[in-house]
Parts: sequence; structure tokens; C-alpha cells
Amino acid sequence: MLIFYRTAIAAVVSVGLILHASSAFSTLVVDAAKEIQAQSMSTRATVENQTFNVDIDHFMTAPCVLLQRMMTFSMEERLENWVCELNPVDRMEHNTRFMLDLIGVSDTFLKTVGAKSGMTTLFSPFALIQENQLVFDKNHAPTIGERLTPTHRQLTVKTTGERIVVFVRILAPDSSTTPSEYEISNSAFGTFGEVESLRTGYLRCSHNQLLLNPTQHPLANNGVINVTISMAVTGTWAMDVYQAAHAALATKLNVQYDDLFLLFDNLVFCIPPGVNGFFAFAFMGIPVVVANSLSILADVLQRCQVLPARVV
Repeated sequence: MLIFYRTAIAAVVSVGLILHASSAFSTLVVDAAKEIQAQSMSTRATVENQTFNVDIDHFMTAPCVLLQRMMTFSMEERLENWVCELNPVDRMEHNTRFMLDLIGVSDTFLKTVGAKSGMTTLFSPFALIQENQLVFDKNHAPTIGERLTPTHRQLTVKTTGERIVVFVRILAPDSSTTPSEYEISNSAFGTFGEVESLRTGYLRCSHNQLLLNPTQHPLANNGVINVTISMAVTGTWAMDVYQAAHAALATKLNVQYDDLFLLFDNLVFCIPPGVNGFFAFAFMGIPVVVANSLSILADVLQRCQVLPARVV
């Protein structure tokens, strides 16, 4: 029985998608966090001396939205940290990367100001947007604000009723999502007779109150959409692969980034093998799960916890 998608979503849920994960991280998780930060560091620019590559780097022009990222490396090894979702203008300037790691803003500071994932904004005209990081000048504290929430971005936890779900297979030049459309749809929704599917499991956990249904979008095949990205993924950090796939999905469906959340209640991006260092991750505040095709975690339905909140 294919357990990829049920186990992949469990990986993220078990990180603490609704409940905060434990702060007792193993050495492996700490090392992984350092590796992630090291991968995000660029030597092309520094904020303090105001030198940067004008073709790639620029200063932010409007507030970004804070998102808490939950990552799991195994059932025991987990990590929470913050990223910031760029505003549309800066997003256009920055190609496919729209969620950047924070440099120069500590978790302690964000806790002190009461930051809320998906709602709190961060801004500094001295903050430099680099390839995959947002670097804040230590001499200029960022301004904290609250996003002006359109109706379709109001954060709710939809634990009953119907959810429309799409699974996204990623096709890269050097690697592609391992399970087929048939396998994914069967494991997630029981389309071809799988009894212990994700759909039936959440029905059981919710006492028949929460129904996960595959999207009926004309470009989907039984709830699954294939997207093609141009970047090679072997050895690449998963955030970059996810963001390229997210942009490719919006392009394929001919919608804007935010409009994907109008089409689907949950989006599950299925990362191809060969991508660096995780089982799964998600963001508190947007209904996205990013899962490694090699995830083999087995407690998805024993925990009976909710999927990421829909942004409606």
C-alpha cells in the first residue's frame, strides 16, 4: 500500500502545524538549521556598507508578511523558524522566490512583539532583498505592523465540511516526483479502491465531519496536477524547489500567486527525490504542505490532527 501522501502530511502536522513543536531539538536538527542558514547566506552584498548587486539585490519597498515555517527531518527531529512573504511589487522584482529567510531579526524579537504567522508584517527601507534571504540592518530596527487582510486571506481553521485539495507533482530536468498520478490519487482519495486513504482516515478522525475531496479543475487528473520547472533539483534546498513549483502552478493555471488559495483549500507540493535535507514542511497561515517523496513516516492518522488552516 502506498503510504506516501498520508505519511507526508503527517510529517508536517506532527511538526506542530496547529500546535507548536517542542523546542528540544537534537544536535542533528541544530546542524540542519545551521546548514539552511549557511545556504541562504550570500557574499555579494552587505547592508552595513550599502553595496550590492543591482541586477539581483534590492531594498524592500513595502512590508512583507511573517510566516512561521515548521520543518521535520524525522519523527523526533523538528525545527520552527520564520520566513517573510514578499509584497507583490518586491515579488515581481525577485522572480520566483517570494518567501525569504530572515537575517538580522531574531526569534526573541519576534516573540517579544507578539508576531502572528500570516498576520504580522515586517518592514525596513534598509532591509536588503537578496537571492533567498531578507537582510535587516542591525542599526535600523524594523517596523512591525498588521496586514490589511482581504476577505480571501482571513485565517480560519476549517475542521468540518468539505476541503478541495490539489496534489502537485513536480517534473524537473534531473528528477521528478516518484509516485504517479494514479498512485497519488489512490493513496490520497481512494480513487482506485484504496481503503485506507488520506480521505477515509480524516473522515474517521473527524467523526465523518471533515471530507477531503480532489479538485475538479480541468487541468487536474483525479486531484493531481503536474508542473514542469526548469531548474535542476538534485542537491537544491527544498524551499527553492517549492517556490519554483508554486510559481509554475500559478502560471499553468493562469492565475496570480494569491489566487491559488481561492481555487484550493489545501495544496500539497510533492518534492522530487534528490532535494536537500527534510521530510516535510509547512507554514502556519497558508494552506500549503511541502513533502519529500521519500517520506516513510507512518503515524498520519493516529495523531488525528488538522491540516493547515485554509486561507479563505
